[in-house]
Amino acid sequence: MGRKIEVMIQRAPPRVRRELSHEEACYVHASRRLRERYGMRMSRALHADLVSRVQGGHRPMRGVCFLGRSSRTRTLWRVCVGGDELTLAYSSSIKGVVTFLPRGSRPWHVR
Repeated sequence: MGRKIEVMIQRAPPRVRRELSHEEACYVHASRRLRERYGMRMSRALHADLVSRVQGGHRPMRGVCFLGRSSRTRTLWRVCVGGDELTLAYSSSIKGVVTFLPRGSRPWHVR
């Protein structure tokens, strides 16, 4: 007769925001600068290609040119990708691209 029915309402668990690691934050920053300054999209494959070309050293035939060192762990490179010349900063501490400099810019802070 007067039986109560209990209904369990299931709610989605609250979203947990985690902080990005330094490497992830640098990747996100670099991908935003690449889109903003060159109109290209960063993919993991492109990032891995850029890193391997930079780690291979100064090879003008491969479209890689060392510009200088901005700090103990950061170096500046000019890399040709798909007909575009990208100027990028590489970090040896995270072994990745940190940022892309604007098109046609000259890195004045090179040591």
